[in-house]
Amino acid sequence: MAGFSLDRGVGRIYDGAMDVDIGLGYALSSRKTLLAFASLLAAIALFVPANMLIDALYPGRPVVPDIFFTLTPELPFLAYVTDPLLFVSMAILLVQALRFDRRGLPYYLFSIAALYFARCFLMVLTPLGRPTGNHDSYGIFEFTGILQHGMFPSGHQMLATLAWLLVDGTEHPRLKSAAGAIVLLEGLALLLSRGHYSIDVVGGSLVAWFIFERLSRYRDRFLLTKAD
Repeated sequence: MAGFSLDRGVGRIYDGAMDVDIGLGYALSSRKTLLAFASLLAAIALFVPANMLIDALYPGRPVVPDIFFTLTPELPFLAYVTDPLLFVSMAILLVQALRFDRRGLPYYLFSIAALYFARCFLMVLTPLGRPTGNHDSYGIFEFTGILQHGMFPSGHQMLATLAWLLVDGTEHPRLKSAAGAIVLLEGLALLLSRGHYSIDVVGGSLVAWFIFERLSRYRDRFLLTKAD
């Protein structure tokens, strides 16, 4: 098996498989891509009952101490920065997937789906209270009325970290560096705005790394070929 490193991501690690030219339309409409996208939709749909379960079983979830909160000031306005940062992170991953590595599009989609399947199960295990209040809207959710009750792990941090891991740093070092900077900024903004506890942010990055490390062993099964 070809060597693996965080810098290389997954973009050009094909274990000797020949790279083929995949058109955008073909990549978007292939069976593997559609199945991976369906998995992602299922993971997103599972979030709704998981979120409702937390609030139904534990409406009085406790707020717990956090040493980062003790040592730093609260900057509530940063709550409105976390979502734009995540959008930029996803844009970087889209550039990687749709411009530079269309063969890997199903792999990227399924990796995100696996990430959110994991979060739906993990967030109901030990539900803690939101630092700003259990029924407080956060960030752009303030304008939608949607309440997000799951704390561990942080979905924002998970997705930003996964995007960084998936970007090919050998072929595209600037994209890799930008994605890495967003991981740090995202975590800092989440903590200073009191959107998540420290353990949520650290745990989000660790869960993303675990999913990436496990799935990267089977990435060749997701790669598109002309036969798909």
